Amino acid sequence: MEFIKKHGLKGCILIAIIIIGVGLFHQKNVKSVVFYGEDGHRLKDDMIVELPYKDGELLEVTAKYYEQITNPEGSEVSVQQIGEVDIHTLGEHPVVYRVEHNDLIEELTILYIVKDVTEPTITLEGDEEYVLYVGEEYEEPGFSAMDDVDGNLTEQVVITGEPEPYRDFVMTYTVTDTSGNTCEIKRNVSVEVGDHQKVMYLTFDDGPSAYTKRLLDVLDKYNVKATFFVTGNNLNYADMIGEAYRRGHTIALHTYTHDYSIYRSAETYYADLQKIQDLVVEQTGQEAKIVRFPGGTSNTTSAKYCKGIMSFLAEDLEKKGYLYCDWNVSSGDGGGAFDEETVINNVINFSAGVRKAIVLQHDSQWFSVEAVDDIIKYARSKGYILLPLTEDSEMLHQGVSN
Repeated sequence: MEFIKKHGLKGCILIAIIIIGVGLFHQKNVKSVVFYGEDGHRLKDDMIVELPYKDGELLEVTAKYYEQITNPEGSEVSVQQIGEVDIHTLGEHPVVYRVEHNDLIEELTILYIVKDVTEPTITLEGDEEYVLYVGEEYEEPGFSAMDDVDGNLTEQVVITGEPEPYRDFVMTYTVTDTSGNTCEIKRNVSVEVGDHQKVMYLTFDDGPSAYTKRLLDVLDKYNVKATFFVTGNNLNYADMIGEAYRRGHTIALHTYTHDYSIYRSAETYYADLQKIQDLVVEQTGQEAKIVRFPGGTSNTTSAKYCKGIMSFLAEDLEKKGYLYCDWNVSSGDGGGAFDEETVINNVINFSAGVRKAIVLQHDSQWFSVEAVDDIIKYARSKGYILLPLTEDSEMLHQGVSN
């Protein structure tokens, strides 16, 4: 206070300026160079940057020179690049960025790694969607594979997929280059019945039974695959469902009880269907999607239990993801035929002139099973190709009568 009284306010200001000036004189004016990327972020020394083979571009590096006191905002300075990157050569490429400004020298090192990040290409000869007629042997149309680094990789292509004689299948082509890039492409093969071909589907309802094993052996003898619309009526032979499946036959759903009272309502029908589905899954590990209604779609017995039930089920079943299939050649073994000869004659007579014959038999009838040997011989003598039904097959629908 004595100082202020003696020298006044101006004296105080002068003293403050002297003090600040002395402080600035003694403060060190720190100098530095900072490197930046093109997006303005600060770059650190010994960075690793990966570049795609052939298409990579080096970072656009800039730098600013700073003096803590006299140039705190920094000013652009020129950057010298030492080293080049050949983006056509895989591997490591170190590049040094150097700044020399006034008496200051700063360097930043970036390790560029040129990598092959492009997958090879596989080119299929022919179409990716390939049509094969039943009975024809699949012949690979050909393919080639190229890589931008490794060149021709055709011999390294791995093909997976199993040609099927009577159902659609997929062939998968895979190749991996030396950098670990993988390409996969598929050829979808549709197996169709040509207009020039005659096919016969042997289908058996109401099994398995004591005669199913005999039937399987007969089919094996001629290498014929059939379709089994199974039931839960005879659980003593339920293992034959799995046996038929393992031998390559189609397992389809008929009914668990074969009691027409299942047609009392949609709920009772689906409850019965689920029970036979559960049995099929238990024996095969797979759900079945093909269904045959007890009595066929055209049955009228169902009307005794529920008017219009078949009209509803025929539409609703497909909405639930199932396929239903009737028949156009009846062996008569479900009523009217009681011996092997009659069954054979019925199949011969009712299949005459039919290009796609779906034959109805029952492996619960011993005489019908005994007729299969001669039915196969007859069918082949008339040029029929014997096939199992699959989800790719054209399903036959009778007219709905209820």
